[in-house]
Amino acid sequence: MKKIEVDLPVGRVELILNDVTIVGGINGSGKTLLLEAIVERARKEGVPCLYIPALEAYKYNFSDNAVDACQKNFKYFDKKPPEHYGMGERFLLGMIQKVLDFSSNNEAGGMIVIDLPETGLHPGWQRKLVDIIRKLSGKKQLAIATHAPSIIQEGWISATRDMSEILYEEV
Repeated sequence: MKKIEVDLPVGRVELILNDVTIVGGINGSGKTLLLEAIVERARKEGVPCLYIPALEAYKYNFSDNAVDACQKNFKYFDKKPPEHYGMGERFLLGMIQKVLDFSSNNEAGGMIVIDLPETGLHPGWQRKLVDIIRKLSGKKQLAIATHAPSIIQEGWISATRDMSEILYEEV
């Protein structure tokens, strides 16, 4: 997908979608609604799409592959019994597992959409998250909504749009 124009309860939004698109904004600005519209449009267009809603990934099951990927890519991530992982670690493992599964089933493209991927993560892990998801996904198109400056500032400022910048007709 290259572009989306959509009417949200907060107003009309127009957004150019790049290989990586990060959307920031205050609470209630419509970030989640925009991600949901992106997912709906991608699916209507037949684009394989993985959507990880905010606060959902900690519920997902994960395998040793996700644990190994986290150990390899995140400093101080230790392998331990599943019941010993905290919420942030479980969130990270669930998110990485979903990305690995989606990527292995959709080698020829697709889109990954994640709402608030920074949930429960240390800022050091947040900073590495976009690069690691891109690497593990085979560089699938990525759309993220976040409040975390650490995600945006780690080389992704040019990929970031604030909701106030892309909202062109307020309700």
